[in-house]
Amino acid sequence: MITIKNWDKEIQQAKEDVIVQKEFAWQQEWKDKWFKENKDCKTSPIPPRAPKEVIQVKAWFIGQWNTGFVCVDMDELMKLPKKQREKILKLGGI
Repeated sequence: MITIKNWDKEIQQAKEDVIVQKEFAWQQEWKDKWFKENKDCKTSPIPPRAPKEVIQVKAWFIGQWNTGFVCVDMDELMKLPKKQREKILKLGGI
C-alpha cells in the first residue's frame, strides 16, 4: 500500500507565500510608476497595501505526491506558455 505524506501545513504556507509575493510585486509596480511620474525625487513614499482584487486567488492548482507538492494560482498558470503549463500539470498528475 502506498501512503502519501500529509502536506497540508506546507501547502498552506505556500499559499500564503504566493499571496505575499503578489502583494510585493504590486507594490514594486506602484513604486516604479511613482518614480516615472516624479523623476526629480530620489525616494518614494511607502506604497499602499495592494487592493484585494490584486492579491485574491480565485482558484488553486494543487498536486501532491509522497516526495513533494506543487501549489499554483490557476490564473497565473493559464498565463504561462503552453509548454511550461503542461510540465506543471504533469507534475500534479494531470
